[in-house]
Amino acid sequence: RSLKTIGIDEISYCKGHKYATIVYDLERSCVVWVGKGKARDTIDSFFRNELSPYQRKRIVSGCCDMSETFIGAIERWCPNATLVLDRFHIVKALNEAVDEVRKEEWRKADKVNRKALKGLRWLLYRHSSNRTEDDTKTLKSLYMGGNRRIHRAWVLKDEFEQFWDFKDQDSAKDFLDGWCKTAKKSRLESIK
Repeated sequence: RSLKTIGIDEISYCKGHKYATIVYDLERSCVVWVGKGKARDTIDSFFRNELSPYQRKRIVSGCCDMSETFIGAIERWCPNATLVLDRFHIVKALNEAVDEVRKEEWRKADKVNRKALKGLRWLLYRHSSNRTEDDTKTLKSLYMGGNRRIHRAWVLKDEFEQFWDFKDQDSAKDFLDGWCKTAKKSRLESIK
């Protein structure tokens, strides 16, 4: 009843060998439904069997990870819902993209340059508010040390952190458009 904002995610159990899809009410912070599996059939059965057409139309927002399965289900079954990609998965994808740039540079580096790259992984993952001055100096030294690709990836990741602070939708859209243009010009495939 009165379900307006939903979140969809999957969890693994049995040591990662089995999955369950969870639908939760974001306003009331409670689980609404759990289904076996993580395939499109699983989430479709929730919308088809658990919600009436009227209830599906009343959903105003649906939050999920970047899975095509969940995105497609929200778009199909909730015609009035705004699709929201959750912050955790966006940050995770951006961290993975930066790490891919680091790995590419590691593979190309000789023994001496690999020493300079050692220990960067967790430093690159770290949010700017959790970095020390020395951490920031180390990351900035990448540029002067000739590893501009990792530096560029790190700068783009750090700049993206500003996105979460916008209160005005138009300002957030303008920022995101500008950030995406810069990312596309970065010549870093994983970031693109």
